[in-house]
Amino acid sequence: MRYPAIIFDIDGIIVDSEPIHMDLRMEVYKRLQIDVPRKTHFKFIGGSAKRKWQTEVDLPLLLS
Repeated sequence: MRYPAIIFDIDGIIVDSEPIHMDLRMEVYKRLQIDVPRKTHFKFIGGSAKRKWQTEVDLPLLLS
């Protein structure tokens, strides 16, 4: 089946996936025993994953 168009939802207009990503990050932090307050996540909505990890848990070496 061919589709006449593809829709990209880059900025979350169609689907707001940020809450799902936040919950997943919180689970990863919990498993790594890293304490990141939930309110901290709200500062980075819409930013890159690299910036979130570097700022929230200070892991620049893992992202180089």
